[in-house]
Amino acid sequence: MAEEIRYRDINLYNGNAAYEVVWQEEESREEQPARKAAKHRRQHRAYGVSVTAVLGVLLTAVMIVFTLMSYAAYTETAAEALASRERVETLTDENRKLTAAYEAAFDMNEVKAYAQSELGMSEPTSSQVGYAKLEAQDSVAVFSSSGREESVLSGITAMIVSAIGGK
Repeated sequence: MAEEIRYRDINLYNGNAAYEVVWQEEESREEQPARKAAKHRRQHRAYGVSVTAVLGVLLTAVMIVFTLMSYAAYTETAAEALASRERVETLTDENRKLTAAYEAAFDMNEVKAYAQSELGMSEPTSSQVGYAKLEAQDSVAVFSSSGREESVLSGITAMIVSAIGGK
């Protein structure tokens, strides 16, 4: 079967000597069904999510949580430091008050008067005060209270015996 080719106006040229063949355009229009509105023609494009983007968002969320936790810990520590500072100030004030009360309670003139009147004590005279003059800085002088002379060796043995628990 021979196919019929339809031309547009044979007398007109389209800038060259060849005729315009319009049959392909007309057939393609006849074969295609009527199209719906243009907005339905648009295909929906599926967007993908990158793995690195998801990891970045998760990492950012974890960092925000850690930052908030550190701010909470800082706030708690600052509150404890403030409470400790207030406690130290309170204790310092109490120490000043107790020191003043202690110094007021023990008036040395009252203690001296009580020792002389009630206990029968008296201030030592110059003959009762003795000074030991040492030739070397690291020397020891042993004095006996009984009046008899004891050697250093007997003093050391007495000290060892008393340390052990003997009589």
